[in-house]
Amino acid sequence: MASALFNVVLTIMFTILTIYLAMQIIPTFAEVVKNAVSSSPEVVNRDLAGLITLSAAAPYKIAITYNPSDATYNIIKVSERFVSVEKVENEKVVAKATPSKTAVDLTEPNVVLENANKIGVENIVGKINIRPK
Repeated sequence: MASALFNVVLTIMFTILTIYLAMQIIPTFAEVVKNAVSSSPEVVNRDLAGLITLSAAAPYKIAITYNPSDATYNIIKVSERFVSVEKVENEKVVAKATPSKTAVDLTEPNVVLENANKIGVENIVGKINIRPK
């Protein structure tokens, strides 16, 4: 009888410890995955191309601020309707994305933003600009 009770108590303690560890590990893992995915150059590239295209639909004025990550810096180049993004860590380019095409032209034909992690897309009466924020 005592060994059966010991086994039940041991099982309950093991279950509680497992649940506690899972509650500590899963949020940390989820945060790491979220940051890796949201600051991926491919995701930033598609998002910016979409936001530039979306801003063209505004009839008068629109200002969009896009902040994929506070910790990651990007080099963003917009040339001839193509947006390309390079992810920079420790002053080195660690990832590049295939350029994405926008449906509209920017007011300035060739834009390069370095060390940008917060980007603004503005359309003021048909003049579309992209700037660091």
